[in-house]
Amino acid sequence: MKAQSDRRRAMTAVSTQKRYTTEQIANRSAPSGAITLEGVDYPSYTVNRRDRVTQVVFPNLSTAPAYMVSNNANVIRVIAQNAAIPQEGSLASNPKLQCVDIYGAAGKGMGSLSFMYDTSLETLIIRTPGGVYFPYANMFNGANVSSSKPVHVYVPAALRPSYEDSEKNGKWSSFLSAGSVVFHDLEGSAYENLNWWRN
Repeated sequence: MKAQSDRRRAMTAVSTQKRYTTEQIANRSAPSGAITLEGVDYPSYTVNRRDRVTQVVFPNLSTAPAYMVSNNANVIRVIAQNAAIPQEGSLASNPKLQCVDIYGAAGKGMGSLSFMYDTSLETLIIRTPGGVYFPYANMFNGANVSSSKPVHVYVPAALRPSYEDSEKNGKWSSFLSAGSVVFHDLEGSAYENLNWWRN
């Protein structure tokens, strides 16, 4: 009886999965909407020019390769809370991208041109508790960040002083001086809970 019940549940699970035809994928009508990619590693250009995708969640991603989510007209959010180091241009040229939630890597640098041409970027969440996650000076090239349109960066409260300290924060200093980033405590914010994006 239990085996039959387990089989029925498995069949139900399979039947509710999104499935796309080769034609849909080739003509770029699929995937669409909010998608979840469960793998640990993906090649460059995994989600590229997929204009019907609005959100990408990577629950198990370890490192974001170059241009992994790039050139997508309607992606609003990328959630990769286990990803350590986005590489060159990994999230570039997504004009509607507003929010990125990553783990980061203490003492390492996120990729050159990571958010290039992400002109709607408002929120960056960096979860690593081990130390400052360093930016490249050209990280926001073409994103038009400024003191009138800063990126709000949420980091663990214990690390916020280090992110704001010019002796410890690497290239964050130039963004702070220009007023193009503003740091906030992750704890107590709308993003503290790992499941915030499900609401």
